[in-house]
Amino acid sequence: MAHEVYKLANQVEDIRQKRDESYLNSGHRTVFHDLLLSKLPQAEKSQSRLCDEAFSLVTAGSGTSSACDISLSYFIAANPGVQQKLLNELKEVMPRLTDHASLQQLENLPYLDTVTREGLRLGHSVTHRLSRTFSEKALQYRGQVIPPGTNVNMTHIFIHENEELFPDPMVFRPERWLKNKDLHRYLLPFSKGPRSCLGINLAWAELFLIVGTVFRRFNFDIEMVSRERDIDTAKDVVMLVPRVDSPGVLVKILQNEE
Repeated sequence: MAHEVYKLANQVEDIRQKRDESYLNSGHRTVFHDLLLSKLPQAEKSQSRLCDEAFSLVTAGSGTSSACDISLSYFIAANPGVQQKLLNELKEVMPRLTDHASLQQLENLPYLDTVTREGLRLGHSVTHRLSRTFSEKALQYRGQVIPPGTNVNMTHIFIHENEELFPDPMVFRPERWLKNKDLHRYLLPFSKGPRSCLGINLAWAELFLIVGTVFRRFNFDIEMVSRERDIDTAKDVVMLVPRVDSPGVLVKILQNEE
């Protein structure tokens, strides 16, 4: 990890000092060029400040997606009926094990979509409380007045595990998304509105491509996995963290038949 941070710091400094101008061949600037050219105070353009931004971009774009892939793979493997239905659908666009499907083909598979949504709902790859401050007006909530300037925080777990919205909220049930399209508005792993995740489209693409390709070709023996110990959220450190005694998600990989 220290080595990766060192590499990021060097890359950022090369951009700051205009030693790295490779962006000229890409047709667009990087986020760091935009920050350096912005009206931010100079203190916000220091190497350490931009290195923190680089580290956040790298971890947000990899750690959260991988955490969701792990938990979603467990839930699929733990529900044979779901896995078989998903496999049957994947065979429509990938008849042979060696076939590849395009992102557009996978995005148009309704059951893969619902399985992924249910995985995002239960995966809790991001667990921290998103903070908002409404400085100009008071808020009305269930008869209570929240004064201007109050810092309001909430984690999407409160929504995703709400029994009124999702009956039996701890049960992995993809069909719930087929029966009630209104639920889509309550799926909040990427937040909503102008402050939603910048990488939302990339994350969806990764999930469709990874889940679709992996479960067309492989199956997982999850006998060594305990959901309570290895999958469920035990504490919040921005991202999902399982119990301290978890050895990780240990599985045996089995190849599907043609």
